[in-house]
Formats: sequence, structure tokens, C-alpha cells
Amino acid sequence: MSRGIKIAMAALGIACIALGIALATVGSRFDEVRLDRDELDAEIQDLETELEGLMTERDTLRSERDAIQAKLDEQQKALGARSAAQSTPPAAP
Repeated sequence: MSRGIKIAMAALGIACIALGIALATVGSRFDEVRLDRDELDAEIQDLETELEGLMTERDTLRSERDAIQAKLDEQQKALGARSAAQSTPPAAP
């Protein structure tokens, strides 16, 4: 073989090795990104589940608040009616 062919083959070999290393680096980075994405998907699912629970709890608390407010309104009306009845002077005979 001539010297030029040997140099070209050596350069081609070095280029193949560099390409292989670059491909391995990209592949490992791709795997890391895929694992990160899978972890984030799992975290999203956990957060969605937690959000649903919190929304249910919020709805329950709103219902309780509305019930308490209705009772409070009734008691205030009763107190207002009682105060009005006590402050009205009796009719003259």
C-alpha cells in the first residue's frame, strides 16, 4: 500500500473513533433526558392526584362554611326579631 492510502485509512479510523465517542455521548445524554422526563411525568401524576384531593377538600370546606353561614344568618334574624320584640313598648289598654 502506498503511504497516502495508509494515512487516509488512519485518518478514517480516527474519524470513526471520534464519531463513535460522540454517538455514545449523545446516546447517554439522551438516556439521561428520558429518565428525567419519566421522573417528571411521575411527579406530575402525583401533583395532579394531590390537586384533586385538595379540590375535594376545598369543596367540602366551602359546603361547611355555607352551612355555618346559613346557621349564623338564622341566629342573627332570631336575635333581631327578639330585640325588636323587646324594644317595642306594650300597647296601652
